[in-house]
Amino acid sequence: MKNNTSIMERPILIVDDEREILAAVERILRTAGMTHTITINDARDVIRQIERRITGLSFWISICPISTACRY
Repeated sequence: MKNNTSIMERPILIVDDEREILAAVERILRTAGMTHTITINDARDVIRQIERRITGLSFWISICPISTACRY
């Protein structure tokens, strides 16, 4: 079954533990016309969100490089 929903109308799930990054990515996407965004700052909540309400999901995956070791 083909999904005829345009890419601009599909939900976009943004996951990052830094709220500033979530806000920045969401703002960029909204400016580009992609207004159906869902932000999550705890990766453990991703599966629950997918199971509950998301179909035709697009992913933004941001991974900290091993070389920086995500040190704070």
